Amino acid sequence: MMPKIVGVLALVFEVSFVPLAMAQPAPPVAAEPPSATPNAQHRVLADWRHKATGQDLERVYPTEARRHHVEGIAMVACKVTKDGDMADCIVEQEAPQGQGFGAAALALMPEFKMRPMTRNGLPVDGGTMRLPIQFRLPR
Repeated sequence: MMPKIVGVLALVFEVSFVPLAMAQPAPPVAAEPPSATPNAQHRVLADWRHKATGQDLERVYPTEARRHHVEGIAMVACKVTKDGDMADCIVEQEAPQGQGFGAAALALMPEFKMRPMTRNGLPVDGGTMRLPIQFRLPR
């Protein structure tokens, strides 16, 4: 009998984006704070409309890793669309390598939906979400 899988989603999410203030030229100032510099990254709490569940993690858990009782983690980076979907996702890191945790994390990304960034009250594409996904077996 296969062990039941307990999925754990990390509680810290990172969103990186260029501040909207950079989209329009600002008048010169004596000293700009670091957050107003081009390509600045901000860490903000994710505003989720929907997140993957433990059942979703169980569905994508790599078969061989499960069979050999291997746990792992994958860091996935995705762009956030104006619809709040994760797009153009890539695996930045996975451990242990070669066990399929990166591919499993990518398969999980359609389950995540965010409230998108807005400009003038309308949703816009923008931001990069970095999402650590932990795969754990029951103890």
